[in-house]
Amino acid sequence: MIPFCALSMRVAGAQEMEKHGLKRGVNELEVYVMCEIPSNVILATNCRNLDGFSIGSNDLTQLVLG
Repeated sequence: MIPFCALSMRVAGAQEMEKHGLKRGVNELEVYVMCEIPSNVILATNCRNLDGFSIGSNDLTQLVLG
């Protein structure tokens, strides 16, 4: 799970993981992102290279209210 990640940075995160031998789909590895930034909620439907999201409700609420 990648914490506090802007979805625009997800490709960079995947490339960094692959440098260390972690590739999505190999040995059943799944990549999840913590959804703590309001824009992630809007952009979530465009993400095809992620396996899922975990809602960071405390941070998400605070960032929406801020």
